[in-house]
Amino acid sequence: MLPFLVQELARRIGERVEIALDETYIEGVLSAVSGDLITVVSTSGYAAGPVTNIAVDAINYISFPQD
Repeated sequence: MLPFLVQELARRIGERVEIALDETYIEGVLSAVSGDLITVVSTSGYAAGPVTNIAVDAINYISFPQD
């Protein structure tokens, strides 16, 4: 299952993403996928926020919102 998810995430680099972890919710732009780790640049209004690295197996839910 994870290899398919990693391939799909790699295909969607540059898209907006919403990710739910056990105790955290992250919104931002998917900026990189490397092995079992993804990088998201958080967004808040018009400015880019902090960069967050997330282990793929820690993801509970992921969506790609349409504007």
